[in-house]
Amino acid sequence: MHVVLLGDTVFDPGANAGSSGGVLAALRRVLPAGAAASSLARDGAAIDDLPAQLARLPADVTHLVVGIGSVDAIAALAGTTEATSSVGDALDRLAAIRDRFATRYAAVADALKATRRPVALCTIWRPPGREDRFARAAGVGIDLLDDAIVRIAVTGALALIDLRLVCPEDGDVDVTGAPSARGCARIAGAVARFADRTTPVATCSAQNRMAWRARSCGSGFRFG
Repeated sequence: MHVVLLGDTVFDPGANAGSSGGVLAALRRVLPAGAAASSLARDGAAIDDLPAQLARLPADVTHLVVGIGSVDAIAALAGTTEATSSVGDALDRLAAIRDRFATRYAAVADALKATRRPVALCTIWRPPGREDRFARAAGVGIDLLDDAIVRIAVTGALALIDLRLVCPEDGDVDVTGAPSARGCARIAGAVARFADRTTPVATCSAQNRMAWRARSCGSGFRFG
């Protein structure tokens, strides 16, 4: 087994150096003996950067876990603090943002499926616990984008790790906004459960492939 982490800050070991090595180090501690884990994630990466990460996949990869979209969400929602003429206009603008995000994310999901490896998509990382006006407004927008990720995961028979449920508490984030040591451990646990419950499509039997697809369609592998 070789689990590869892709995406942005949440899976970049360099961005989480203060959290006991980040999610990657925590994952290596909980995977079974003989299993490997590595990360191609990069702090600041956007959805359009993911194909370059896929091009660098090691030959022995068995599972892919993707956490991407934070940078895209920040850029897309930057203008939502502007005044609108009505609630309907505001909702229309948010729907357009969601649709553009979903189109780009779906294209990346297709590239992930083409690897013929079990894939888990993560919802967008955002620190829990902030209750100021801007954070609440941004949270509504990010929830819409997360809904797009959930739909892509379910309709594409991909696994889903909902980081909102995995790391719901203040203690799951450090002062920089990255996952804390506890948050990293919780995310690593969800990733390990995903890897333990799936079999690489390229190496399993036809019967097991059908079972894996049935399980992923039925539950979405929604961990939380």
